[in-house]
Amino acid sequence: MLTNRVLSKVYNRLTMSLNNSINYTPSGSLQFDNLVNSRKYTSSETEVDYSSPQKFMESLGVKPGKYIEYALGVTNVEPGVFRGNRIYVHNSRSIAFGGLLLGQAANAACQTIPQNLYINSLHNYFINAGQREPLTLQVTNEREGKSYCNKTVCATQNEKTVIKMQIAFKTNEAGSIEHQWKMPECLLPEELLPINKIFEDKIREEKYKHLKSRLPIDPTVEFRPVDPEEMLRVKTLPPKRLTWVKQLDDMSELNQNWHRCVLLYMSDYILLSTSLLPNKDPLMKTFVVSLDHSVWFHNDINVNEWLLYDTESSYAGNGQSFNNGRFWSKDGTLLATVSQSGIVRQLKEASL
Repeated sequence: MLTNRVLSKVYNRLTMSLNNSINYTPSGSLQFDNLVNSRKYTSSETEVDYSSPQKFMESLGVKPGKYIEYALGVTNVEPGVFRGNRIYVHNSRSIAFGGLLLGQAANAACQTIPQNLYINSLHNYFINAGQREPLTLQVTNEREGKSYCNKTVCATQNEKTVIKMQIAFKTNEAGSIEHQWKMPECLLPEELLPINKIFEDKIREEKYKHLKSRLPIDPTVEFRPVDPEEMLRVKTLPPKRLTWVKQLDDMSELNQNWHRCVLLYMSDYILLSTSLLPNKDPLMKTFVVSLDHSVWFHNDINVNEWLLYDTESSYAGNGQSFNNGRFWSKDGTLLATVSQSGIVRQLKEASL
């Protein structure tokens, strides 16, 4: 039987050798114990299960309800340098989800600012595909003003640049000039089915067998499409769609910048694939990957509440597409605007 002294030594070795397991926020640190069950945590890559997000987190010992905090978590290893937590990449895929890279990079920048500053906007280039190894994130200060602050984040893996991000922060202030567009009218999320349920019901039919390749769906985000046909993608449709989304992990004790980092994570879902809807062959196998991604925040966000993600694609051609998105609260407040371009090719032409 292991003594408390021996258990303590094992636990200390784990926390010291894997300092990327601790997650910091501008309002204080989220301790190792809060995210990971030390008795289940593994430092061995061969013991990590990448067959699904749930099994990945279970094999790491991450506590239920702490998925997104671990996924976007970073550790300050020296001034201006951070290390991200281990990255989930499904066994059937070769590159990391762009939203996860966005969230980690923005979270690293958030560790270097005063508490009265909030993410205002960011412009990001995806340069090399992200892999499973932890990111090294270098945050450079570009400008510090009274109400605005600018940073650059460069994330690398194996000495290759994965992303480069310009990110701006600002203080809240009262506006004398105000207006916004009107939110699209649509069914409320309570009137709609989750995409998981829609897929499970349809996948039994022969013409929907392709949906198997789009599972498993992220366990931390619930999607409820206003028109399920836009998610099933079995017929040609206009390049527009409306989808209600929300974060399922409880974020109530985390600050506004954490909510904005999670929105960045969610913003990389749905957007680029909107450009596939007008395709004359909806079942064509495609290679789709983000090239760059920009977000402007307009109002405070609660990602645990239902948000309407209004996406559209204004152009696709020359192996690329351009896409815009808007996040709305249920009361019609415009929360954030997103723009993204990406590679869209038939799979046989796929190459970066």
